[in-house]
Amino acid sequence: MATIWMAVWLIGGFYHLPRFLILSSLAAALVLAWLDLRHVTPMLRATGWLWGLCLGLLAIGVVQLIPTPPWLAAIASGTFSLREQYAGLDASSWSMISLVPWETFNWIAMALIGIVGLFLGAGLFQTPKTKLFLLGAIAACGAAQVFWGIVQIVVHPNEIFWGVPNEGGTTPFGTFLVRNHGADFVGMSLFCAIGLLHFMLKQNGSSKEGGYGVSGGWSSVLSHPGILAVGALVVWLAVGLICSNSRGGWTSFVITAVAIVLIWKHVGAPRRVGRFAGFLVVALLSMVVIQAIGLLDRFEDRVGDLDVDRVMADGRWQLWRDSLPALSHFLPLGSGLGTYGYAILPFEPTTSRGWLPNAHNQYLETIVEAGVPGILLVVGFIFVSGRAAISLCQSSRTREKQALGIAGLGALLFQSLHAVTEFGLLMPANLLTASVLIGASVAASPSGRIRVSKSRSSEAGDATSLGSFRLSVSSATKGPMIITGSLIVFLGGGLSWAIWHQARCVRADRLLASTTFAPRTPSPTVATADEWIEELQQELGNSSLNERLHRRLIQLLMHRAQRATYDQIRAGQIARARPTNPIADWDRTSLNSIIMQLYDDSDTGPTELQKQRINQQIAIEPSLAAAWKQFSLSLAANPVQPKTQMRMAQLGAASGRPWKDIFANSMRLSAVDSRQTLGNGLLAWAAGDIEAMTGQWRQTLSVDLTHLELIYRLSRLKLTDEVITERLMPDMWVAPYRLALVIRSEPGTDDLRRSLFDKASSIASTAEMEPIPKQSALAAIASAKGDFRVAANHYSQAVQADPKDPELRYRYARSLYQSGDAEEAASQARVAMNLEPSNDRYKNLFDQSKRLHHRQSTTLLPTETP
Repeated sequence: MATIWMAVWLIGGFYHLPRFLILSSLAAALVLAWLDLRHVTPMLRATGWLWGLCLGLLAIGVVQLIPTPPWLAAIASGTFSLREQYAGLDASSWSMISLVPWETFNWIAMALIGIVGLFLGAGLFQTPKTKLFLLGAIAACGAAQVFWGIVQIVVHPNEIFWGVPNEGGTTPFGTFLVRNHGADFVGMSLFCAIGLLHFMLKQNGSSKEGGYGVSGGWSSVLSHPGILAVGALVVWLAVGLICSNSRGGWTSFVITAVAIVLIWKHVGAPRRVGRFAGFLVVALLSMVVIQAIGLLDRFEDRVGDLDVDRVMADGRWQLWRDSLPALSHFLPLGSGLGTYGYAILPFEPTTSRGWLPNAHNQYLETIVEAGVPGILLVVGFIFVSGRAAISLCQSSRTREKQALGIAGLGALLFQSLHAVTEFGLLMPANLLTASVLIGASVAASPSGRIRVSKSRSSEAGDATSLGSFRLSVSSATKGPMIITGSLIVFLGGGLSWAIWHQARCVRADRLLASTTFAPRTPSPTVATADEWIEELQQELGNSSLNERLHRRLIQLLMHRAQRATYDQIRAGQIARARPTNPIADWDRTSLNSIIMQLYDDSDTGPTELQKQRINQQIAIEPSLAAAWKQFSLSLAANPVQPKTQMRMAQLGAASGRPWKDIFANSMRLSAVDSRQTLGNGLLAWAAGDIEAMTGQWRQTLSVDLTHLELIYRLSRLKLTDEVITERLMPDMWVAPYRLALVIRSEPGTDDLRRSLFDKASSIASTAEMEPIPKQSALAAIASAKGDFRVAANHYSQAVQADPKDPELRYRYARSLYQSGDAEEAASQARVAMNLEPSNDRYKNLFDQSKRLHHRQSTTLLPTETP
């Protein structure tokens, strides 16, 4: 239980360090199970099928990491062909089935958390007290998560913890980085609380009444403080599930609750449909609490997203369709467990979504990664555990088993349903909690029921008390104990390997954090870079398949070569006492700048002799030669790396090595990333591929205008003015507007500038925008063109839409002033000044407008420019 709490509060166990701590804590729990082997052995009687299914899935991951001959690899999966295409693998080389072995290692390490959790749940939570302790501890943890989640929404909306910002831009709930994953844990906690409430009601009921009815009347129930406390816990967890704003979580809970009500009955007895009233009461009280804390509007807004049209417009549908080619390509054994995000990259028909590492459908993700055997094992696990949980629901049993049955069946159904649209079980906290509940409920099912006997001791008291049962271990014969002991040894060995692997990951994370630097600055020095390179090379000796370490080593090797050249330039300039700009000198030594010089065929570009010298100098640079070798090693470990392919092509283009095939790989794997599309566009420019260049730079400008001027200068050498306007500029008014401002002082660009303004105006006029942004955009374009009267008309409409915005008033007044209407400009500037008296810009414009109006009323004088 300490491990579950730790996993939940360490951001769901998402990072390597929390996973290391979780695995270490589970190892300690496994040692305790070993010490109590005689009592643990009888508990595992019903879980034999589960072990076979779980270990089978684990075996798939291990098989995917064994090097195989090329003919077998080509038959078993499509990864071999991708390695040939993107990594240049020799056709006779043996290779692993897993596309990214390091990610498969990580998946196996995390899967062991669930498998050990299943074992411990089945072996340690089978006495009456431990069953109730399990449910109570999980429900209490969920209640604490709900408390922090609501505080987070109301007081700290942009933080994970106090003072820890949410830099990932996700929608967190509690300590989970994604609200859907938080809803997974809260949903399981809610079913644990419902199980506890069922136990309390049965405990408080009369022994005379059969079935599942609650006796004693509502007065007896309401007078019981324990029932009231657990009932409040159920309502509080329901509030948390609603506040998580997870549509999938809501839907999964409703379906699961209905299923449990329909299933929960004695064999041959009528169903008690009246139990639906209990869920309705909980829902009503939850809405009252949500209204009281002021979150009802937020809930209603999210309910609107359940509209059929919005659901069908969800990006998951397109993602699932895009995954189908990858699914068929990697059959029958899949691309490797944990590799979905890389596996789909070569088959995506569009790059509009960016890179997504998960399918938001764990069944689809399992088929892509583990193939046909994997999905069969998953379905088999759901069937076996679901059948056991249902049999627990429909048999004569103790109150504690009833409570555990509700929690176990609830966790299984909830996670199975939510897995259709999410990947919450990839969070160690959710995986561990679900595994423990399922393991405990399956072990308690009729087929695995252990023999219990009433205590004959005079101190035992009433036979219905929590301590009135003791375990009988007579069934723990030598054979089962040997099997259980062997299983513990096997799991212990797996945990030891997983702990070692996660320790390497933690070490790598710290090394990556300590060697982080900004590529756009001259730091670090050559000496520092050499120290970091040596540390990375030593770590790669222990973790040779860790592609993140390979990428950082490549980055440092290329930086070292750039820094050495930069230092030579700076030393020569300082010796001549020439004023210099350090950042400009740094940019001159970058690969992008070198490629621009080498492939500039204009009259102002370098001569052929200068280009040859640049090529020779780069080709013999030791750091760049080492970087080229590391590129090959990194792509051998993970052939589907778009950015690595692009950087290798850049190095090849700058050093005279073969690079066009590598560039073609980069283009095929490209995703929307302003840095990558910028680099790919530059390579296309160097290769003379006008269509690819235009397409890549258009994508760059659609998300980032930082390099607008650079893209324009290079495109000007290849494209006409018409192509720049119509094909290079994206369908957003800001891009052509900004470019028109950049070139307004350049001679010979009047026609291009007018066409850019016209395109910006056309896009802004037809774009679906709110009235104020739309009118402001049209006004800015008109002002830049010099049509100040038109700009004033647009600002006038914007001011009518929001008369209390002082900045809009100021812009309106400035346009009026520039058009010569000084009287109205002074009037509007006065309003802006009254709305924000401390703003000096508003006061200065008001004073200028008054002076201009005075001169206009006496004698016509030239206007001032504010």
